[in-house]
Amino acid sequence: MTDKDYDLVVRKWDVLVIHRPKAGAPPPGKVKLPPRLKTKRDIVEILLEERQSHR
Repeated sequence: MTDKDYDLVVRKWDVLVIHRPKAGAPPPGKVKLPPRLKTKRDIVEILLEERQSHR
């Protein structure tokens, strides 16, 4: 078994939990991505606004 056979999950309390992928799950490079967000705003600007709101 190799490292590619597992998903790594880091939780709030910094415990590393390793999960096996579900049967039939595609490899990470083959996962179908959602459609592109159609916006004229810069995505980095949106992310920075979201990050600032928590302060």
